[in-house]
Amino acid sequence: MQTTRARSTTRQLPKSLSTSSSDKQIGVGNKHGQHSPKTFNEKASNQQSHLLDQQTEFSGRARVAQVLRWTSTAALIANDLFSEKSTTTKQRAQQARTPEAQSTVIGGRLMIGTNAEDDSHIPGHLQALLSDANKVKSVVQNFEDQNEGLTHQLLFAGSDTERTKIREQMRINSQQSRHLSQLHQFVADDGVFNAFSHTTRQEIEDRYVQENADTNMSASNYMNGLKSRQQSHSAMLRNLRSSLRDQGSISMASNTQGKHAEQRIIEDVIGKHDQEVERTKMARGFTVFSTLPEPSHLDMVVAGTKPPCAMCEVTERARQKVAQTGQDNSSPLVMKRYKDEHYQSGNLFPGNYVNTEDQHVHQQLRGQFADKASFPKTRVTARKRADSVASFKAFKDL
Repeated sequence: MQTTRARSTTRQLPKSLSTSSSDKQIGVGNKHGQHSPKTFNEKASNQQSHLLDQQTEFSGRARVAQVLRWTSTAALIANDLFSEKSTTTKQRAQQARTPEAQSTVIGGRLMIGTNAEDDSHIPGHLQALLSDANKVKSVVQNFEDQNEGLTHQLLFAGSDTERTKIREQMRINSQQSRHLSQLHQFVADDGVFNAFSHTTRQEIEDRYVQENADTNMSASNYMNGLKSRQQSHSAMLRNLRSSLRDQGSISMASNTQGKHAEQRIIEDVIGKHDQEVERTKMARGFTVFSTLPEPSHLDMVVAGTKPPCAMCEVTERARQKVAQTGQDNSSPLVMKRYKDEHYQSGNLFPGNYVNTEDQHVHQQLRGQFADKASFPKTRVTARKRADSVASFKAFKDL
């Protein structure tokens, strides 16, 4: 079954980034009062529809994105646990906190990107958390206890605004609890993992049959196409699980101050393009000994606890145009996202944005943010995800 909530977006990546000598920072704050629209193309009812605890559904090929969402949530939980127990300076603990995380599975291992100044501790703490059933139970119980207290506060809230904030925090706590529990089961329980993998393969087959019901392709091409999809996604799920277990390998995307989680992942991969492509082919079983022909494209699923921010959404579109300018610059890696159809991009982070090194992307971004007519279209309503933690800044104007 194909869900109507998790919309697929596919973008081809370029093979490389060309360096630019121009200023790579773009100011996106509201220092002069311009560009003030906070939302775009949203009815008031839609802006708050997520407060009803609606969940984005995933099925078939989107199952990998589902696990990556759980992973991004768990990474932020592990990050916060580390911050709370840190014996280093207050500044170090503050730097460890981050509101943004995105994940992908590439080259046979999990890669996580954040916007923290230092996120090097996340792999070890995430693996340690997922390997300790009692710790997971304790964290989940803590979220439930928080919601119990918030329920009491809700009864005595003095305004609709306060009630809205409390309900949103309860939704966030419930989502964090759910994601951590589901990821722990996926990693620790063989029966859960096997059932999840089987469901994924069956849903992929069901969807593939629907998509090709009216085609006239040969039987061999039909079966190769189906098996290739199933093999790729089964391999990604295995790679995710092995990375998250003790002794597994988790990579943190290159940490460049001022860059966002999405930027770090994509540019880290493109910076090691040829190596990542070969490692990904091998990890997914497409070697010289494979009975399946090598696919022309390799899905690179990217997912986080919220959609890409508005700036990164514009960057990704511009980068795809760069990839399509010529055959020589097109990569077999195709970035795939499964987004909530109502909230396909998040809010725009204020301050300076350290731009991509690609000159063409850089020019398109500067043009986009210099145009007062097009700028509001990048300020799509933020769907608050589990990484919103205890901050209600996005709701201060409700």
